[in-house]
Amino acid sequence: MFSFCKKWKGSCTCFFDKLFNKDWSECCKAHDKDYASLKKGDSTKPSDVKLLECLKTKTWKPVAYVMYGAVRLFGRKFKGEN
Repeated sequence: MFSFCKKWKGSCTCFFDKLFNKDWSECCKAHDKDYASLKKGDSTKPSDVKLLECLKTKTWKPVAYVMYGAVRLFGRKFKGEN
């Protein structure tokens, strides 16, 4: 899919993890860990909702909702599922 994302540096796959005085890298690390623990066929939604809740405490709400939308649309692709 987005081949440039495989070479992405930072905690958040294909998205920046800090801006100005806001740093939400811990949210992304926890989300990646959650995804890694999922078994094939498990829903990613609980992990994605946890990401959203974390992001809302660490960054601006518009950024949180953009990232949430992106993981809902594309997260399964990065997890290796359709």
